[in-house]
Order: sequence, then C-alpha cells, then structure tokens
Amino acid sequence: MIRSSRIVMTVGESNGPGDLLVYGPDLDATPLVGTRPPRAARGSGLAPGREVGGYVVEARRGGGGFATVYRARDARTGQRVALKLLHEHLVHTPSVLRRFRRESELIARLAHRNIVRLLGHGEVDELPYLVMEWVDGATLAERLAERGPLPLDEAMPIVEALAEALDAAHAIGIVHRDLKASNVALAGDAVKLFDFGIAKLLDGDGEAGITTAGTRLGTPHYMAPEQIRGGAIDHRVDVYALGVVMFEMLTGRTPFDGPDPLEVEERQLGEAPPCASRFAAVAPAIGGAIQRAMAKDPARRPASAKALVAELHAARAGVAGPEAAADGTPAVALYVHGGPRNELAGDDALDRLDRALAALRRGAAAAGFELVADARSSLLFVARAGGAALPALIGRAERLAREAIAAVAHPDVLFALTIHAAELAAPGPHPGGAATGAAARGTVFDLAGWTRTDASGVFVTHAARAHLRLD
Repeated sequence: MIRSSRIVMTVGESNGPGDLLVYGPDLDATPLVGTRPPRAARGSGLAPGREVGGYVVEARRGGGGFATVYRARDARTGQRVALKLLHEHLVHTPSVLRRFRRESELIARLAHRNIVRLLGHGEVDELPYLVMEWVDGATLAERLAERGPLPLDEAMPIVEALAEALDAAHAIGIVHRDLKASNVALAGDAVKLFDFGIAKLLDGDGEAGITTAGTRLGTPHYMAPEQIRGGAIDHRVDVYALGVVMFEMLTGRTPFDGPDPLEVEERQLGEAPPCASRFAAVAPAIGGAIQRAMAKDPARRPASAKALVAELHAARAGVAGPEAAADGTPAVALYVHGGPRNELAGDDALDRLDRALAALRRGAAAAGFELVADARSSLLFVARAGGAALPALIGRAERLAREAIAAVAHPDVLFALTIHAAELAAPGPHPGGAATGAAARGTVFDLAGWTRTDASGVFVTHAARAHLRLD
C-alpha cells in the first residue's frame, strides 16, 4: 500500500522541454453573454514585483484561451507557485465569478497525491485568479514524443495513478472531461493529473451544473461519442479517455489518429475502436480490456477507472475478458477493493488496511484461492470448484471476507469485498506463449459486471446466493 503524501515541486528557471507549467482549473469554455461591456485591455497584465494575495509576481510564463499564467512566489515562504489570471473578456457578468468560485472551492477538495493542488484563489483588478503548484518534470505527451511507446511495466503504474485520481474526482461529482497525455505530469515516480479547466460539476447539490447537455468540450482524439454529440455525460467519459491514454502509452498513437479534428470525431462516432495489438506488441487480452473501455455505449465500459485497471491486471495475468468462453469449471471469485476514503486517513487506518490485505492473501491461499489479479489494494482471488461443492467454496470466501472486514473496521477506510459464482474456461495459452495456470479465463473476469467498490462491506452476488439456497 503506497502512503499518501503531498508532493509539491518546483520548476526550473528556463522554459525548456524539461519544465512543466501546471495549469489549474479554468472556467467552462461555454460562451457567456452578459450585460457588462468589455473593459479596455490593461495591456501588460500583472507586472513583475506586484503582490497579489500574498504572492509576488515574478514573470509571465504562458497562458491559453482562458487565462494568463505567471510564475510567482509566496511572499512569506518563498515557495514557487503558478498564478493563473482569468482573461478579461470572460468576465462579463457576476455569474461568471460565482461559477469560478464554485469550481475552485470544489476542486480544492481534491486533496489527492495524483492531482495537482489548488493552493488558493482570489480576485485582483476584478479578475479572478487561481494559485497552483509547479511540477518539475515532463508531460506524458512529451515523454511519449521523446521515447515512443512505453512497455507495459511502465504504463501500468501511470494508468493506476490516473485511475485513483479520477475516482477521487468522481466521488465528489467532478468529471474531468479533458483527460489526455498532455494533461498528465510525470516527475520521478509521481504522476499528477492537472487542468480541470472544462471539468463538469455533476448536479448533485440542487444547483445548475457548470455545463449542460448540448455543450461540446474536450479534445477530439480523447472524447467519448456522447461527449462529441454534446449529450448528457457522466464519469464514464473519463473511463473512455483513460482507455485512450492507455492505448496511446502502449502504441505511441491514439486509436483514431489524424490531423483533422472533424474527421477524428467522425471516426470516434462511427468506427469500432481498434485493438492495440494491431499497432504494437501488445497482448490481445490487454488490447481487449482497452477496447472495452472505449465502447461506444457507456454501459458497456468498466464501471469506474479502477475497474478498468482491475481488468488490465486480470488480462496481464493471462486472463481473457468477459467475451471468453464460459463452458468450463464452475468457480468462486472474491474481489477485494480497499483504500482510504480521503486524504485525511492517518497511518493507523492505512496500517490496519495493509495488515488485513496481507492476512487475506495468506488466508485465501490456505483456503484454495488463487490470486489472479493484483492492483495494489484491489485483489481478485479465484478458486475452481473441482471436487469441492460451490456452496463450500462460497462459505470459505465469505468467512475470509468477514474476517478481513473485522480486521479493518476503521471509518477512514473503504473496504469492499464481493463474492461471485461463475465459470472458468479451460486453461489456454497465454497471448505471449506461456501457460496461464489453473485460473485461466471466463465470465468471472467480467469485473465491471459484478464487483462493488462504492461502499464498505461484504457483498454476495445473486449468482453466488443462488448456490447457497438462501431463503
């Protein structure tokens, strides 16, 4: 279990390829019509040496369609930060400022090690600004441009970190909507997701969201079909984009590549997603998991970003996905998902979770369950029925799960264990040529279809309950 830690990094003086200026949350790009006439341009913006909210401006370092970004330092501590000032032409009505405050306050709750931190916000000259941290490193896009496709061993930790960041955002109703390689920062072992500029706030508090159906925002190469159409969206557009990023990491290109954005959008809407194996030495099982993440129908995608990661781990272990034949031996699966509920979880909570997971590994092995997928704090154990009756195996799994829940029993830890009964196909050759082992493949590995990760507890699927003959 990797401990949560705050990673605050600085960027060098030059603006060369090794420097990464981290962009923070912007306003929604939807044009807003207001009654206040545009003000005259101030020309030079914030001059070096000017103090803004306790930060001293040092230099202008860039910007985009929404804001100008300045390098600044904390007047008290000297810490380098990025100060992002909204463009004047976007501030037409007071509602824009309200939207800005609402977005910045919500994103400030995303205290996660894999998300660039919002350090502060305020107004200067009637323009809102955000204060973000600097990151010393390169973007994933720069890394791929420099080195080409990544081996699976390097890509998996990146996709795991991004999945954790996305699930943290989704848990409080934020959909990123613009996940792409250029919005991922790499610095040593740290992976940071940034630029929530067009993030959608799902309507969970009775107020209007930042955007509504009919708004088309995003980057065509990474946009889900429903996003391109401007329809209603949810967190599954980020799952789609995560599949695209994984495809790109392994092949060095996006699934629907090309210079014409309109053509790319047409292909996103009309063509089936290609398998990564067509473009690089990627195991077909891995390619299949990525393809499911890019399904046109959101309901056919993994239910969450971490569910995609679990499918990738299952595929990596030599396991086929849900399309595999299910004409083999009945089996019982135990899926375990654990982690801190928030970044405030202390070492005691995390230590308790670590001990419970270690004990569960030992107990599962002793009970005849094979560990077939290991995503750090998400584990998949499978046992073939063989000579044992399914009810007996389900009973063993339930005992293991209840003991693990009792061992954690901490309010700051989410710990979900799901027990399922399905079938395994006969063992077959690994896509790379090696034998797969006893737990080969089958419907057990359609993780998105039966696992629970949204609440703590022991969950038993209907398929497993049927074998217990419960009243």
